[in-house]
Amino acid sequence: MKNNLFYFKSKDSDLQVKKVNKKRIISFILIIIIAILSISLLVMYSKNEDFRNFWDYTVLRKEVESADVKSIPLEKDTLRYTWTCDRNLVVLEKNLLKYYNQDGNKENELEINIATPIYNDNNKYLVVAEKNGNKVYLINEKNIAWQKDLDGTISQVYVNKNGYVGVVMSTTGYKTVIVLYNPNGEELFRTNLPTTYCIDLEISNDNKYMAIAELNSSGTMIETSIKIVSIESAKTNPQEAFSATYNANSNNMILNLKYTDNGKLVAMYDNVISLPSENTENFLEISSDVTFVDIESANKVVSIERQSGGFLNTNYILKIYDIEQNKTLEYKLEDMPKELYVKDNTIAVNYGTDVEIISASSGWLIKKYVSRQDIKNVLIANALVAIEYSDEIKIIKI
Repeated sequence: MKNNLFYFKSKDSDLQVKKVNKKRIISFILIIIIAILSISLLVMYSKNEDFRNFWDYTVLRKEVESADVKSIPLEKDTLRYTWTCDRNLVVLEKNLLKYYNQDGNKENELEINIATPIYNDNNKYLVVAEKNGNKVYLINEKNIAWQKDLDGTISQVYVNKNGYVGVVMSTTGYKTVIVLYNPNGEELFRTNLPTTYCIDLEISNDNKYMAIAELNSSGTMIETSIKIVSIESAKTNPQEAFSATYNANSNNMILNLKYTDNGKLVAMYDNVISLPSENTENFLEISSDVTFVDIESANKVVSIERQSGGFLNTNYILKIYDIEQNKTLEYKLEDMPKELYVKDNTIAVNYGTDVEIISASSGWLIKKYVSRQDIKNVLIANALVAIEYSDEIKIIKI
């Protein structure tokens, strides 16, 4: 015999389903409203400067005062050197190299025998050498990777993000000798510049090329040029490994070099920024209205330009030129700047007692630091900006 099953649906069940559906509809509408409001706020924030300033200072509270941030006390009248590396503040004092994090806490301390240092950092690597001496250290993630006593007088040191180290020194018979080491401290090659001086040195991030900015003062006129060394070729024949040479115009003095992440070489002269490897001689002209210019940001050129704002009024505009994406961002500064500091994707503009910290990626304000005393120095790391005074260092998280 076949069983017949009968199901009965109650009115209470129908009401419960209706209530659930109503809640889902209300939730969905609320999500849509929040999404529309968020997009509207984002558009207004990116397009409207007045709204962005209101939102930064009133809602996001990006202004911080000196009393509100972490402080590292310093001994007065003590010789010290302050740098940054990766996410840390680094202080060299009495042959002790101290690493501080964004909370102002000391994370590590190394003993290095350096009295008058020169240094360079990139990513997690820091290279420190004795100026006009022969001792050099490579530090990797707060630990000494290697240390050497070289056979020449060191004048400059450089490191790329992978730990390849270039050392510029002078030896008997040569004005300039450049030695390249791998991250383990093994010498890859050395090249000699018998009659010229090295102004700057840059190692590409793929470890394939080394760019040398050199100065020749032996003739009637001072000449500068850029030579590109193929690192692979230089391992077997360093003097024949120059893959390209870019000669500067007679009225151009080269000051600085920088490789972008994609291997484009940026050259900063006293009156122009050029991209030699792209055959772009005048990427940015440095006119008399350009008060500051810097190429140390990742893939970008940063400048501050003076513009007339009407009768007896001058505006200062921070401009960020993106080399890879071929676009320009602008940020109107609130006053005449005293100093410009740039590192990776962070820009700091020092007004004397106050500092604006700006993103090089978006062109928007990250933080504004306000104080009542003159600032000695500003240092930028990946996670912090350090404000240095004679008796303390203030740490701003970014």
